[in-house]
Amino acid sequence: QQQQQQQQQERDEAAAGVPVLPDDPRWQSVQRTHAAYLSYMQQLSAMVVSRQQQSHQIVYQQVGICEHWLQLSHILAVFGGPQLTTSVTAAMWKRLTGIINRKVFTRMSHTERCNYDIFIDQLIQQSITSIQQHCSTSSTSTPDISSTASDPGSISCAPSHLAAIAYSMAVLGVSSVELTTAILRAAADSLQQAAAEVQAAVAGDAATTSDAVQQAGAPSSPPAGVKQQAPTAAGVGVCGWGPSELASMMWGLGTIQSCRPDHQWLEDMATVSGYLLSRCQSSQLWGVIWGFSRLGHSPPEPWLASWTAAAQQQLDAFNADALSHSIWALADLQYTPDRLWLRAFCGMLAHRIRSLMAGHLAMVLPALSSLGYKPRAELCRTIIAQARRNIHTFKPSQLCSVLLALASYPPDVGAPASTSGWHPGRLFLFDFISHSSPAPVMKAWSGDQASQVLWAFSRFRYVPDKSYLRALTAHIQAQLPACSPDGLAMSLWGLAALKQPLPSRAWGDAWCAAAEAVADQFGPQSLAHGLSAMAALNIRPTQSLMEVR
Repeated sequence: QQQQQQQQQERDEAAAGVPVLPDDPRWQSVQRTHAAYLSYMQQLSAMVVSRQQQSHQIVYQQVGICEHWLQLSHILAVFGGPQLTTSVTAAMWKRLTGIINRKVFTRMSHTERCNYDIFIDQLIQQSITSIQQHCSTSSTSTPDISSTASDPGSISCAPSHLAAIAYSMAVLGVSSVELTTAILRAAADSLQQAAAEVQAAVAGDAATTSDAVQQAGAPSSPPAGVKQQAPTAAGVGVCGWGPSELASMMWGLGTIQSCRPDHQWLEDMATVSGYLLSRCQSSQLWGVIWGFSRLGHSPPEPWLASWTAAAQQQLDAFNADALSHSIWALADLQYTPDRLWLRAFCGMLAHRIRSLMAGHLAMVLPALSSLGYKPRAELCRTIIAQARRNIHTFKPSQLCSVLLALASYPPDVGAPASTSGWHPGRLFLFDFISHSSPAPVMKAWSGDQASQVLWAFSRFRYVPDKSYLRALTAHIQAQLPACSPDGLAMSLWGLAALKQPLPSRAWGDAWCAAAEAVADQFGPQSLAHGLSAMAALNIRPTQSLMEVR
């Protein structure tokens, strides 16, 4: 009977124009393995309907014990529809993150992966339907925290469900503008209500404190270091928004980046999260600030000051991910903590140095350079040594960003202005050349990135071997038409500072043609560097470049 149903389904899909996937023995084996589970779900559905029970509570329990994504697909096929609550769809997303990983993907056949993609599309549509059906009616009322704790499947929609969906989408690498938009709209009302309660609580606490101080005859300012706590219900948070929900939502949205929230949404999120920062754990702290930086929204300075204060109290619990993402987010938000905070941060960085991999170092070094903070000499040598250990794992773009960060430090006192204040050492530069010499690595650089590498060598006053320089300048020449004004100025400045190899006439003509195409985009610094380098290399500038004002 199941074979007949499957054949009929294939005929219907072929008639509807749906492409029929080729026969795959591996996929057929997977289907046979979980065919009994589909039959069990169908029997369970009939039993629930006959007894008039609420199916979402039973389905919620079944989702938690699924061991394969196809079982989740069977549950969705049997119980899906407008009546399925957001709590169940959120549980499906959350359970899927525990089932699907890189190893599972590598073992999937082509047909199974195609069917998995179809299931993801169905889960997205079901999530949108559940959010629109249930969250619109639940947003005006505060969720029952006690009932949620005893039976998570009993509540139709809560901030925890929306945050779980956003977080799971980011973990699985799923991007959907429609689902992200539905999540943002559903979360907007509860966030606005939570922000209003926080503001009312702050005003009430301030009035109470002022009255008490006036009666006591003491100054009205609170003691230094004392922080107010948010109004909470059963230790969860404000209107269902707790540290876990805030961090999951912000990290998920910041990682997906398929749809940016509006300004008011982000302001409400900053108000609520700022009031709960002191209750956040280390992983939650960096998840929140990482989300703000990725979404391009800078919270107010008091929020950032509160974040650094909360982070300093938990620095010993920060792992490599928390350290690298936090410092990168602070640099991206253009907020520079005080030097005591940065010193404590670098101390924990030294403690976790063996845990820092290529991705972490490619975030930490550019962030420290952007903040203008250079650690003590011992830590500088330790970081460079760790970078040398992992240099074979760096991606081409990461190699470029690390070298550019080291070269961007201002010179030491008394040193020439054209040098860097953080010299990585000849051994690191030799290893850098060895791992970036292969053609696939160098050709992966854009014109701007290759120009930055050449400029960095000039800042270190280190001249690579002739074959490497010839290959690098040839690659830059091929990429000159796509270079930005800063990239053009860096490439010419690097050649003028290294003084070898001197560019050929054809190279100079290609540079002038590329500069003429973007002459009106040159800034003061790039124009000054470009003209001075042209004078040093005896390259005559074009008339349009000279007329830039």
